[in-house]
Amino acid sequence: MPETARVVFSSFRPGGDPMLDAWGRFRESVAPSSAVPSTVAAPSVAAAAPVLTASGSSAAASVPGPTSAGATHVRVTGASTRTPTAAAPGAAPARTGIWRLLATNNRELCRSAHLYPTFEGARAHVLRLRDRVGELEIVPVQGSRPGTRGWYLTHRGVIVATCGRWYGAAASSAEAAAAALDALATAEVLTASRDVTAPGRRAAPDPRPALAW
Repeated sequence: MPETARVVFSSFRPGGDPMLDAWGRFRESVAPSSAVPSTVAAPSVAAAAPVLTASGSSAAASVPGPTSAGATHVRVTGASTRTPTAAAPGAAPARTGIWRLLATNNRELCRSAHLYPTFEGARAHVLRLRDRVGELEIVPVQGSRPGTRGWYLTHRGVIVATCGRWYGAAASSAEAAAAALDALATAEVLTASRDVTAPGRRAAPDPRPALAW
């Protein structure tokens, strides 16, 4: 059993992967797609977080919960603002990946709110978040089913992570969010990703950091 929490990375091949679809459905239920892009540009180490852009006013907009109406985008102003990279028309969809924070017993504590086009960008972003844990804010949300509670994390108004499941009470949800922040502060960030889409098996992780998934 690992001695500390770990951040693990998973990559997905294009073409309707069931695990990626499940991740997307849950993310949509916690933080609507109008507030979180499906894919973000690889954040630089200097960037605070992947930036969600929106047209209109440069003022930061509120981030709605899954039960809110009239969802709006988030815009972050300043030098670190970057726009998501769009694929070229007609280009084949690229591999993407996510990260998850696991406790020492392999229980998932939280997961990324974004898909990352490169492993290097995903890992750099996690390292930045780990260094800025004290700046992350917990935003509680209500699920679509009565009595369900959850949360997501923001940094400077940008959604960066979500809970990994729904909770049956507000107190247990808040406790889980606090535990995720505590674990992230000291988590080991792995140096390789794992392909979770190979039929019937999982590919062994490459010990060398990769620029792409």
